[in-house]
Amino acid sequence: MPWSRSTATRDSGRVRHEILRARAVASGALLYGMSLIYGLTGTLDLGQIAARLQAPFSPGVILGLTFIVVAVAFKARCRAVSHVAAGCLTRARPPA
Repeated sequence: MPWSRSTATRDSGRVRHEILRARAVASGALLYGMSLIYGLTGTLDLGQIAARLQAPFSPGVILGLTFIVVAVAFKARCRAVSHVAAGCLTRARPPA
C-alpha cells in the first residue's frame, strides 16, 4: 500500500498528540480553577484574595484551589514527559 506508514511513525505521532492533549486539558482546568476563585472573591489581586479567604473555606474555594494545584502539577509533569518522549520517538526533535 503506498499510503501506509510505519508503526513507529504512527506511534510517535500518537504519543506527541496525547501529550499535547493532556497539556490542553490541564490548561482548561487551570482556567476553570482561577475563574472559580475570581467568581467567589471578585478580585484578581492575590493580597485581597488571601484576605477574603481567611474565613472558613466554602466548597467552591476548595474546588477552585484543587483545580489550580492539580493543573499546575499536571502541566509540570507534561513538560518533563515531553522532554523524555522527544528523545525516545522516531524522528522527533527535543522541544525548544
